[in-house]
Amino acid sequence: MLDDFKEEQPIAYKIFKNAINKNKLSHAYLIEANGYSKKNELAYAAAKYILCDKHHTNIKEGQACPFCSKSKENQLDIKIIKPEGLIIKKKQMEDLQKEFSTKSIDSNKKIYIIEEADKLNTSSSNAILKFLEEPEEGIIAFLVVDNMYQLLNTIISRCQIVNLQNNEIKNYENTYEKINFLLHEEIDSDLIENTLSFIDYLEKNGISTISHIQRLIGNYLSKENLLKVLDIMTWFYKDCLNLKMNLKIEIYNSFYDKIEEIKNKNEIEILCKKIGTLLDIKENILYNANTSLQLDMLVKKFSEVKI
Repeated sequence: MLDDFKEEQPIAYKIFKNAINKNKLSHAYLIEANGYSKKNELAYAAAKYILCDKHHTNIKEGQACPFCSKSKENQLDIKIIKPEGLIIKKKQMEDLQKEFSTKSIDSNKKIYIIEEADKLNTSSSNAILKFLEEPEEGIIAFLVVDNMYQLLNTIISRCQIVNLQNNEIKNYENTYEKINFLLHEEIDSDLIENTLSFIDYLEKNGISTISHIQRLIGNYLSKENLLKVLDIMTWFYKDCLNLKMNLKIEIYNSFYDKIEEIKNKNEIEILCKKIGTLLDIKENILYNANTSLQLDMLVKKFSEVKI
């Protein structure tokens, strides 16, 4: 229940407690997990806390509560949406709208939780956007994603952001260990070094980088390795954005000077667009697009990006 996260996620805990205590619930929450492994469990705990008419926060209180004691499968007013394969489909959003058109069973509210919300494709993103633009009374959205810039700006702007702390990452001493943790495997340190060299060259030379891709990351053009390269780049630019917004660097503490240099060269909107481009290219490669062509497209889009 919600008290399970009081110590690990004090900011998120306070946001949901204050929302009830001050009667200021948002119609949509975007939970940016930053790699926190129990993100979905927190979202579910917060949903139960909101919907329970007594707002119980721990197991002891909730044992005798008819609502809190229900299993996840029997919580009819909480709908959890997960990707079907690699994406969340438009039909899943349409089915959700139909299901939530009926009256709430246990309370005057219903909550839907979209896990891995970065798997929303164009059509399902537009479908959920309609839901967010015209919120129905008593329906609350929880979108769970590791990096909120994986979502459309129009979706982000309609949600209250709840940033989670990832103390699991902080347990590792250096950037290499953190990246290995996030990728769930120990990788060749050369891959990280070459990726950072690629970023440096791309930032300084723009479109001409296309002629030097083989030299810079030619050993990592397989689908499996290139997906890692894109993740490493995304986390790097997210840290540039963190520093730009006076937030803490999460991963690349060992490369502070490089983060600061690129942060100073790029406005917030540019950094957001570059992160979006990296995520688009990653999605294309997941759908088996040609890796060489996608890298060329990445360089081209980075060179053209403007506010």
